[in-house]
Amino acid sequence: IGYNQSPIDITFPAKENSKEYKLKYSYSPSEIEKQWQFKNLKFSFYSKDFLTFRGREYRLQNIFFHHPSEHLINGKQESLEMHIFHKSDSEQSLALALMISLGEENAQFANIISLRLRFIKNHR
Repeated sequence: IGYNQSPIDITFPAKENSKEYKLKYSYSPSEIEKQWQFKNLKFSFYSKDFLTFRGREYRLQNIFFHHPSEHLINGKQESLEMHIFHKSDSEQSLALALMISLGEENAQFANIISLRLRFIKNHR
């Protein structure tokens, strides 16, 4: 769990043990609300979807997209960054950031974003 504020430059190779940061997710078809906030696209979720991290469940709250990416990896900015925000029952936050670059389709990324949404409300 980090204490750095955005934006940050993430450098690799990471020194932490990656097994310590294993995530388990449970996402299903959901109703969402789509909004534009300033220059960012935001999706809010109204479901019971969650991630489990270190034995604690974090409910899916919303997803933001930033263009270009807000963070850097080894000093490089990507075309797009997706932030996936979760919150536990004790109000602790867990945020994931996925860097997205232009190129061929990535099957793992396609699986992450295909949440099989049933209903979208558009707000401008």
